[in-house]
Amino acid sequence: MPKQGTEGESESLRSARQHLRAVEAAFTSPEAALQLESGLDLLEATAGSDEWQTAASLGRTYTERFASLIAARIEARDVPEPELKHLLKISRILGRSTFADAGRVDIPALTIDVANRFIDAMFEGYPPEEKQRELERIRNLLMRQPQP
Repeated sequence: MPKQGTEGESESLRSARQHLRAVEAAFTSPEAALQLESGLDLLEATAGSDEWQTAASLGRTYTERFASLIAARIEARDVPEPELKHLLKISRILGRSTFADAGRVDIPALTIDVANRFIDAMFEGYPPEEKQRELERIRNLLMRQPQP
């Protein structure tokens, strides 16, 4: 049986909360992606346990929250290339999560939108045909969503 925390939750669930709060506090930091993966992995590891309902609720809430943050940032339209790269990484992590289909935000579509904007930024000034080829290549990679 997992060690119980003072709030009646396992250390694993408490740790997941800490990781996800860290992501929320520093969403644009490079460490956010690692924290997000760790937090979601800890939540997913509770599948089949008594804590699954709590973990699933947390996973859905944070996934929706982070996807909404990405969507709002993308709507700003003046997102620099390094930030787009970071947002793409975060959206891919969210897309691989068990909780990705639970929210109002279409995470695969969001990921493709971020990728499109990232490619636009990277290939600014290049011929449209070259940009389109790269977009198709990236879109195909994203649709496969390989597991880490």
